[in-house]
Amino acid sequence: MMEKLKRILIAAVMCCIVSAGALAQKQDPNKPPPKQDPPPKIKVEPEKNPPQDRGQRGDDKKKP
Repeated sequence: MMEKLKRILIAAVMCCIVSAGALAQKQDPNKPPPKQDPPPKIKVEPEKNPPQDRGQRGDDKKKP
């Protein structure tokens, strides 16, 4: 009697687990597909060149 009850309970638990797993995998048909991530933006900083006449300014001050 106990073995038969045990088998019935195990079968019922297995059915509950299988049905819960099937419901968890069900997808909503109205749900839109996930959005793709936009490509990463690359920042390019302009080159910082020093002024070319910087050295000439000091020379102009020294000359009379």
